[in-house]
Amino acid sequence: MPGCIADDFTGATGLAGTIALTGLSAVQVNGVPEADLAIDPADAVVVALKSRTVQASVGEALLSDTGVRTHPPAADAVEELVATARLYLLLRHERVRPLSEERVAELRRRYPS
Repeated sequence: MPGCIADDFTGATGLAGTIALTGLSAVQVNGVPEADLAIDPADAVVVALKSRTVQASVGEALLSDTGVRTHPPAADAVEELVATARLYLLLRHERVRPLSEERVAELRRRYPS
C-alpha cells in the first residue's frame, strides 16, 4: 500500500481527497501510526503530521536525509512533496505536454528566483 506524508491535517485531507478523485481509496491517519494499528483496506494511506507546529528539532529530523537543516525549510519541503503528489495523482492518466524551451525561458524572465 503506497503511503503519503502530509505536513498537517489540512494537507492530508486535501491529498486524500485528491487520491479519491482519481478513483482510488485512501485512509488518513493523524500522526505516525503505531505498528499494530488496524487500517481499513485502501489503495493508499495518508499520514497527517504536525510539521509546521512541532518543535524545531523534530521538524528538522523529519527531513534530515535531504540536507535541509532548519525547520521552516523542512516544513516547506514537505509541503512541496504533498503538492507534487497531488499533481501526479491528478495528471497520471492525462497526456502531459512538457513546456518548450521558449516557454521555460519566458517563465524564468517573468518570475526570476
